[in-house]
Amino acid sequence: MNNNINKKIWGMEITWADEEQYCAKILVFEKTLVKTPFVFHNHINKTFFVSLGRFKFRWIDTKDGKMYEQILEEGSVHTVKNLTPWSLESQIEGGSVMQVSNKNDCDDTHIILGG
Repeated sequence: MNNNINKKIWGMEITWADEEQYCAKILVFEKTLVKTPFVFHNHINKTFFVSLGRFKFRWIDTKDGKMYEQILEEGSVHTVKNLTPWSLESQIEGGSVMQVSNKNDCDDTHIILGG
């Protein structure tokens, strides 16, 4: 595997741009109903574009402590601000999401619930 492809329990993460000011990845979910862990970032903002499939996006509103969810259809765009816990769950096998962020910092990924 290339060093820009990271195998994950839910599929794979392909980094196709990793620059000082931004990072771009493709997230490929290999099975139906697999999901990323619930994570948050102190400094990273992300925008997702659903390129194939349908996803359940979950997040925790840190003001009221409640979990919310939204279905993201193919072509949907959704932005996650830093300090917001979130998770993505693929509703189809082979679903993919384009992800762009203001940086790529593994030390700024904090898992709060496993995938």
